[in-house]
Amino acid sequence: MQTPTPPPAVATAPLFRELEERTANHRVHCDEHTVNTVASAVHAIRKCTEELAYQDTLKAENRKVKEEFRDLFPDDIPHLDELPTNVYHQFLLKDPNMFIQHRQYDCPKKYRKAWKQLLDGHLRTGHMRPSDSPYALPAFLIPKSDPTALPRWVNDYHALNANMVPDMHPLPLISDILADCTKGKI
Repeated sequence: MQTPTPPPAVATAPLFRELEERTANHRVHCDEHTVNTVASAVHAIRKCTEELAYQDTLKAENRKVKEEFRDLFPDDIPHLDELPTNVYHQFLLKDPNMFIQHRQYDCPKKYRKAWKQLLDGHLRTGHMRPSDSPYALPAFLIPKSDPTALPRWVNDYHALNANMVPDMHPLPLISDILADCTKGKI
């Protein structure tokens, strides 16, 4: 997808035309400092106006993309019954009997309500179930740039990954794929 281009200056032209007309008839004793100050003010106003117009364009593009791909941006977590069941994967462990103990991360008080909301959502959809296991999932939250959005839930699987048998047929490196594409062979 292309980055939206800023709106043309034509959209803000009436504002600047009016500003120019009003300041043309206004007589001010101008020395070098005053001229620079007025020019700076006009430049700042123009920059701010164009930036606001560009933000409106970005918001419109965001709405358009979310509408076009609305099936990829669900309002809620899909229930377990709605997910595909024909996908199988097996993780081979070096020691299948190894009990991984990892400390649980602290949750700041300001995120506890969001944390509970995320947990309740996963419990409601069947992705999780209540448990009395002594093992605690090492998970934490990362806030998003939008303060109204729920934070991002992150699971720390470092200890589990260290116990996994590495795949003997790894995916090729992206740099190798791109290098092959530039040579015209796939």
